[in-house]
Amino acid sequence: MKKLGMVVAVETGAFKKKYKDNLKLENKDAGFEVFSVDFNDKILYIAIAGVGEIRAAACAQLLISKYEVALMINYGVVGSLNKDLNLIETCVVSRVVHYDRDTSFLDHCEVGRYMEYESVYLPTTSSYVELVTKLNTNIKEVTCASGEKFVEGEEEKQKLHDAFNADICDMESAAIVLVSDANKVPVVMIKTISDSIKGGAQEYGQNLELAADKCLELIDQIIKQY
Repeated sequence: MKKLGMVVAVETGAFKKKYKDNLKLENKDAGFEVFSVDFNDKILYIAIAGVGEIRAAACAQLLISKYEVALMINYGVVGSLNKDLNLIETCVVSRVVHYDRDTSFLDHCEVGRYMEYESVYLPTTSSYVELVTKLNTNIKEVTCASGEKFVEGEEEKQKLHDAFNADICDMESAAIVLVSDANKVPVVMIKTISDSIKGGAQEYGQNLELAADKCLELIDQIIKQY
């Protein structure tokens, strides 16, 4: 039986609706709810992380250590840092930058840099990026700026875009990539724009449900191809 893992922050309504006829609550592990969906030849374990990098990292490690997943999936809604990305547009993340990691006073390296990586960018698994672009030829590959902050307003978003050439921002992706890499588990990330470069919390709230549903449409195709 193939085992897949999925970390979800707050966009829980989408998967509960999508898989309602085949969704099972596995357990509450360390305070995190874990669900499963049986696809006959494979099983998907879904851990609800809540908001933020620390909780996302804990859920990713839980899925790997206890449930022995061989692929890490993450979907979610994100803010746009790029004027060319539209509301409710779905993207595949090819790389992530942990923009609020800063050890420069100690080691003089770049903001966002983990020294075991070649640059500030943490790549997702290229073979899955290629798969996604084959499944949806119109999808854009994006760079995600990830940190412990909800980024509000055009000025703050533009700063992130200019500093890291990032297209979207969220609060979980860096943690999931780092944990997956440490365990040699491939990772694929699908994100949908909930708030534009000029928007913020209000747009996010208005578009959360629809944007999350859009993510699941593509995630379902990836699962079927695995």
